[in-house]
Amino acid sequence: MSVRTGEREASPRVRDVRAGALERIRRSPVPSPRYGLSVFLRKALPDARTVKPACPSRVAVSGGALSHCSLSDLDGRLSRLLERRVADDTSVALHVLHGDRAALLRIPEGQSGSVRLHHLVAPGAFTTLIVQAGTRARLTVEEEMVSSEGNGYGSTLVLLALGEEAEVDWFSVLTGTSGHRALERLTAVQRGGILRHYGAVVGCDSVRESLHVALQGEGASVTAKGLFLAHGGGQYDLAATSEHHSPSTNSDLLMKGIVGGRAQAVYRGLVHVAATAPKSNGYQRVNTLLLSSQAEVDAVPKLEIKTDDVRCTHGATTSHVNPEQLFYLQSRGLSAERAAELVVSGFLQSVVLSYPEAMRSELAHAVASSVAQTLNP
Repeated sequence: MSVRTGEREASPRVRDVRAGALERIRRSPVPSPRYGLSVFLRKALPDARTVKPACPSRVAVSGGALSHCSLSDLDGRLSRLLERRVADDTSVALHVLHGDRAALLRIPEGQSGSVRLHHLVAPGAFTTLIVQAGTRARLTVEEEMVSSEGNGYGSTLVLLALGEEAEVDWFSVLTGTSGHRALERLTAVQRGGILRHYGAVVGCDSVRESLHVALQGEGASVTAKGLFLAHGGGQYDLAATSEHHSPSTNSDLLMKGIVGGRAQAVYRGLVHVAATAPKSNGYQRVNTLLLSSQAEVDAVPKLEIKTDDVRCTHGATTSHVNPEQLFYLQSRGLSAERAAELVVSGFLQSVVLSYPEAMRSELAHAVASSVAQTLNP
């Protein structure tokens, strides 16, 4: 029996990926009552079964042009990376079963571009975007600041391929969403390519977001900075992975988070260095701040090193608001409430300042608003 995607029959490779997705769904364990990804899946899967695939035209772009394609149009390296993620991750497998139709953004060899994406994250839809940056291409991507209304399940898959010596700066902000949102970003970086990724999740209900980068060519690098702010009864499952497959590759992963109210968050960071990647550098750090006795956070940074002659470090901290900082600000005439807002907002400031000016003011306002709600429920 053939599997169809849209109007045409799927390629053998897509059929294989979808078969793997079905197998992953079948063998997935029953989610446990523990929070994190298990709770996200337990709550989200019933809604996910009612979602329809999104037409690629729902994704729009300013400053560039999109064409329509499918997962069968992926190059070999991205396709193999997607196959592995399908085998490992239930939410990605679920997306592949429903989200084969895709929008394609291509930056040709040696060209530069700056685009703004609209409707990438949509409630009640499986949305797939493929981005290809050719050799020595330069691309800046700004996702519109998403504050979507509407409950239910929404899934977004971004597949990004960087050619040799290509550079991509990617900025995303997700704020104030209700329902369940799953975002998977898969990236393959070739020799000398550079990815700088900045992500923020602020004041959302239920979010599962993952950045997975494969450094496949010598000298490839990724810098990923992120922040999250959860309050009320928010449930966040966040992850960042850098895979070093070639020599002299570099990764720098930083996540800063704030959890208040009854919110629960888990962050998983992984630096994997293959036996084929000597002289690689990997760094990851996650710093979190708890604002209530009912808030919970798990920070799980990991290293997997399969070769010698590498430099890899990781660290994690979880703390409360420093009373000495509050005392200092109050001694300068600020109220206790205003002092707490400044200290908490300042905790995330290093990531906020990494954003372009046009997005920075919006993000700072969203952070300040969410901090005020967290401190004064």
